[in-house]
Amino acid sequence: MPKQLELSELLETLNKNFSVLFEKIDSLKELLTKKEIVDTPKVVISKELEKVEPMESTYPIPLEYRELVDKTLNKSFGVRVEPMTDALAFIFSIIVPDKYSNMPLAQKEVNKVDTRLKVISMAEGINGVREWAERVYKNFNLETQALIMADRIQNAA
Repeated sequence: MPKQLELSELLETLNKNFSVLFEKIDSLKELLTKKEIVDTPKVVISKELEKVEPMESTYPIPLEYRELVDKTLNKSFGVRVEPMTDALAFIFSIIVPDKYSNMPLAQKEVNKVDTRLKVISMAEGINGVREWAERVYKNFNLETQALIMADRIQNAA
């Protein structure tokens, strides 16, 4: 039969364990309340990143796709077409010039270029390209849309 502790021994054991527990809690509180001053590194964007030119596709771009992007957006926007090998589809990318880009700075540091891409099935073809160009245009705020339109009109003249 296990040894039965007397009430006083039980209370003494509990007090010891609680005092150890409270000491641990106090040390955690101290660690949490300490304020350490840390110098955060400053982000510097090199001039090279500012002048990244949109890449054109190495795959031939159908003339209708290029013209559609020129009419929906303007000629400043780059276009890239990459066929998919595992599906009857292609990746259609619209490369947004820095002038119109609304990409957050953190994302721009990673991606370097504002590229809007979509997988379009061969069945969608020109209609899929049209829908995607319109959606990219509608993604911009009204001021940027007006600037895109003004540049389109100016380049057409």
